[in-house]
Amino acid sequence: VSFEGLDNLQHVKDFNCEYNNNLLDFQGLNRLKTISGYFKVSDNNLLFNFSGLDSVSSIGAVSINMNNSLSNLYGLERVKNISGNLF
Repeated sequence: VSFEGLDNLQHVKDFNCEYNNNLLDFQGLNRLKTISGYFKVSDNNLLFNFSGLDSVSSIGAVSINMNNSLSNLYGLERVKNISGNLF
């Protein structure tokens, strides 16, 4: 899975990434700053961390689960605001 070609994307409403068995990280989304709605990441068996989301500072609701290889939240260090629920 590749996010190449989305490198100018800065704002999205919802971000849903599920059942991507080849997803390792989020490289290619390096300029994304805001996810104003729902951020859901689940069932991505090879996802290691959130590298590539390094510019994100604000997220709405967050749900992260069933990512068996996820060892840390590296890449989300700049998140200063979660305006909704955290699941």
